[in-house]
Amino acid sequence: MPAIILETASSQPHVILADRKKVIESFSFEKGQLVVSAIDQLLKKYAIAPSELSYVACGIGPGSFTGLRLSATCIQSLSYALTIPLITFLSLQAFTPPRKEGVFFSVILSGSTLYYLEGKKEKDTVTFSSTPTLTAPPAFHFLISPDAVAIRKRFSLACEPVSVDALFLASYTYTKFQEKQFASIPIDICYLKNL
Repeated sequence: MPAIILETASSQPHVILADRKKVIESFSFEKGQLVVSAIDQLLKKYAIAPSELSYVACGIGPGSFTGLRLSATCIQSLSYALTIPLITFLSLQAFTPPRKEGVFFSVILSGSTLYYLEGKKEKDTVTFSSTPTLTAPPAFHFLISPDAVAIRKRFSLACEPVSVDALFLASYTYTKFQEKQFASIPIDICYLKNL
């Protein structure tokens, strides 16, 4: 049951090939690289025909207008053409702390403000308890972000750098697939300025 998962809202776009709750391969690609060619490269490498995909998934923001628009268009086209389910997730859910348990805030930086999503990690379980929030940087307890360097520099806040958590996304989207939590086309995208 292979699936393609895209996360393009952050400065580090990712494509993931998953099988159920397992990651076959995940890699970051250049922002200028075509999303379609990244997907094509992955499917060819593992000799998987697009018709073999069980579902496709993508992050819906908040994030970069261009990155979100491109991945949404690509994923919706695949879903429609292949008549397979489309799964969506908040892009901030793509980032989880690799080690630390407890409450954390997944953050994306936009200009002088932060968009964050509160989460909690207990052992191997991650839950998110809020909707994305736009705010000036408060004194959070534990921040994680693909933009950690810029956040530390601009706001002098402690922030741990993270990359896309491919294993979490594979598990999360597969669970939504099993529960038939499918998105309808066209999907609603949460641009940075639209929160």
